[in-house]
Amino acid sequence: MDAIRRAGIPAPKVISYSEHPETPWAPVSILMTRIPGHELSEVYEDLEETERESTVSELKLILETMRSWPNPGDGRICSIYGGPIRSIRVLNHRIGPHETERESNEFLLSTASSHSFRLPEEFDSTVATAKRMEDMPHSIIFMHGDFAMRNVLVARRPRVSLH
Repeated sequence: MDAIRRAGIPAPKVISYSEHPETPWAPVSILMTRIPGHELSEVYEDLEETERESTVSELKLILETMRSWPNPGDGRICSIYGGPIRSIRVLNHRIGPHETERESNEFLLSTASSHSFRLPEEFDSTVATAKRMEDMPHSIIFMHGDFAMRNVLVARRPRVSLH
């Protein structure tokens, strides 16, 4: 979040960060300053049309700015500090760092399971789609690791910030 704040994007200041491997349901704690606003997921439907347009415009600018930053790992899939990425999608909530996107994708698919699919064919089709996506040309970009409406705050001006 420090990098985001230094770029002029409103974000809280991290005061303390701790890891708690003994509590997998809450593996980290972050103490940070409070910034004004409400979660976008809670207020979006209540915004006036002009507020929505302004919020979407501002959020688009923030995302374009972040996506323009160079990959911090010179093509590696890693955190801004070169270490693993935190993700709720995998056991122990850590991914990588990986030298290539293919290596990262293989890691993610290695734990894929057909248990949540009604038919084995649905699972096979989903895995095939994921593998086809590997061949789509794209850049590896810098992005918020948990970008979701719950992590976007909107003040009534509106003013967008990430947390």
